[in-house]
Amino acid sequence: MTEVNSDRQAFFEETYTSGYQPSYGWWFKPFERFSLHRERAVAALLTGGGRFLDVGCGVGDLALMVADQHDTVHGVDIAPSRVAQANQRAQEKGRPATFIVADIGRRLPYPDAHFDTITCVAALEFIPADPHDVMREFHRLLAPGGVCIVQVPNIAFIVHRLRLLFGTFPVTSKQIGWDGGTCHYFTVRSLTRLCEDAGFRVTARANSGVFAAPRRAWLTMLSSDVIVTAVKR
Repeated sequence: MTEVNSDRQAFFEETYTSGYQPSYGWWFKPFERFSLHRERAVAALLTGGGRFLDVGCGVGDLALMVADQHDTVHGVDIAPSRVAQANQRAQEKGRPATFIVADIGRRLPYPDAHFDTITCVAALEFIPADPHDVMREFHRLLAPGGVCIVQVPNIAFIVHRLRLLFGTFPVTSKQIGWDGGTCHYFTVRSLTRLCEDAGFRVTARANSGVFAAPRRAWLTMLSSDVIVTAVKR
C-alpha cells in the first residue's frame, strides 16, 4: 500500500461498506435494456495489447472485462475493501490481473512510460488533487503513443442546466456526502483542454447511458457523461 489521503480513503470506505448501491430509480427500469454502461462503453474503445492500468478500479469490473485482451492488467483504488474484492474476483475468475491500494492524487508506484493504456472511469471528479496534476501523472506513466481514456460526468448536460435555471444544485453522483464526494466538474470542452494541456492529443469523444449513440450527435447538451480518448504526444 502506498501513501494515501487518509480522509478520502475513510470517506470511500464508508461509502462502500455502508451498503451503498447505485440506483437510478423506478423510471429507469423500462429503459435499462437500451443503456450502455460506462465500463462497457470504455471497453469498446480499447484496442488491446500491452500493459493496461485502470485508475479508480473499484471492484475490478473494467479491468476483468478486458483482462484477456492485454499482456498485463493492473488496477489501483484508494479503498482497501474494493481492492480486496477485485483481487478475490480475479482469483475466482482465473484472470491475470493485479490490484493494489494507491492514491490517484499522489505519484503512483510505477516507473515512467510503463503502460500502453490507462483508463480512468468515474474517478477523476472525486480526486481532490488538481486534475492537471493527475493528467500529467497519467502522461508520465504512459509509453510514447500510449492511450488514456477518461470518463467523467458532463456538467453541461441539459438536465443540469435546467436544475440550475430553477435554482437547484445539479447533483452528478448518488453516493454519500456532498454530491457524492465530487470535487471537480467537467464539460466536453474543459476535459478536452485538460488532456491537451497535459500533453495529450484527443482523438475521439464518446458517451454512455440510455440511447447513447443518438445522444452523441449533440454530446455537450444531450449526454450526462463524456468519454475522451487521448494519445500521448
